[in-house]
Amino acid sequence: MDKEDAERRAKEIRECGDQMKAERIARGESVEMWSDWVTNVIPSPWEPAEHFEIMAQEWMDDADNLRQHAIRLTAERDELLADLQEVVATLRRYEQLHRAKGTAESLEKAEINADLALRFEQTIAKATQ
Repeated sequence: MDKEDAERRAKEIRECGDQMKAERIARGESVEMWSDWVTNVIPSPWEPAEHFEIMAQEWMDDADNLRQHAIRLTAERDELLADLQEVVATLRRYEQLHRAKGTAESLEKAEINADLALRFEQTIAKATQ
């Protein structure tokens, strides 16, 4: 990689950050705490072969780190889905109990529980596709 290539890649990274910021603004998300991305092209003090060996080791370490985080997040996701399924079952039970009462107020509560349960069931379906 020469200096021009490094500068081109640095520019691409900055443009990516600008695009992500614009997308967040378009979605109505706050970018108050967003800081613009800064890239500096710094010449390597190592010979090319040594430089790439060091970089390869860093990338392998990063990949290992990402794998560990993915495993942890997958386990947390499974726990959250199990909890959400329990919430759905509870909401469906409350829905049935409120419908059994038959009053206008309890039917209204039954509909609220049914809507929430349906929303959570859709979330579960999306997460398990």
